[in-house]
Amino acid sequence: MKLSYEKKRILAGWLFVLPWIIGAAFFFLWPLVTTIYYSFVQVSINTGSGGLLIRPLPSGVFENYIYAFTKDTNYLWYYQNVLAPMLYSIPAILVFSLFIANILSKPFHGRVFMRAVFFLPVIITSGVVVSIMKNNLSTTSLVEAAGSMNIFDTGQIMDFLFNMGLPQTIVDFLGALIGNIMDLVWKSGVQILIFMAGIMAIPPSYYEVCAVEGATAWECFWKVTFPLIIPHIMINLIYSMVEMLSSYDNQLMKYIIDTIFTNVKFSYGSALAWIYFVVISAFIGLLLWIVSRINKKYVS
Repeated sequence: MKLSYEKKRILAGWLFVLPWIIGAAFFFLWPLVTTIYYSFVQVSINTGSGGLLIRPLPSGVFENYIYAFTKDTNYLWYYQNVLAPMLYSIPAILVFSLFIANILSKPFHGRVFMRAVFFLPVIITSGVVVSIMKNNLSTTSLVEAAGSMNIFDTGQIMDFLFNMGLPQTIVDFLGALIGNIMDLVWKSGVQILIFMAGIMAIPPSYYEVCAVEGATAWECFWKVTFPLIIPHIMINLIYSMVEMLSSYDNQLMKYIIDTIFTNVKFSYGSALAWIYFVVISAFIGLLLWIVSRINKKYVS
């Protein structure tokens, strides 16, 4: 039986995605469902056969979830330790990325090289590599002499700001921002590209009108560039949040991984992971709702 051209296209499409569907079913969906089941039972290793021993939880199926919120003080503390830095890290990443993207969008000698420099960390590193590099650099700075200066030592800068009369809250905020400057720069590669795509998509005639009307570069930015890249700001905001919440340096993720693999608590670790997933989904859902409202107000 001869197949029509349209049916051949459909069949070719299914054959193309079939390996992905099989891989997702066996290596993603099945382990995902298994972790849900593990979170409601007690899982331990059978010392005799080496297999998993599954038994009901003594206090009910929700024992692990209740324990996480009522008795595990470290788990809730890690939430505060992960979410609090996002209040200054994400705005800093967005401002830095927009500033660099605005510069790299203008014609100048060496522009291609500078674009490669800012995007290079995204290509050559992963979260694990960045963590190792940061730990090595931090160790190097700690073993140096007490009177030496390095880019990771924020003590003198914080003392200078405090002596200027700034409140302690602002000094601590600026100190944390400066201390994490390496992370902020290395996490801005994708955001810079997204901002550059938005800026370079703006018709040059808009800026020509600004020049004819005598507007300054500052006025052109706020009247033309910024309103037109609001959708890109929202995309970068969501991307930055997801990246930080799923980063290898995330202490909460490390705690969950250590609970499962180091402490061999499969059941409790699965419950912690699913609680974290629900929290992340709630944050992203709220952010998407805010983004949709802003797009309707300023973009549509």
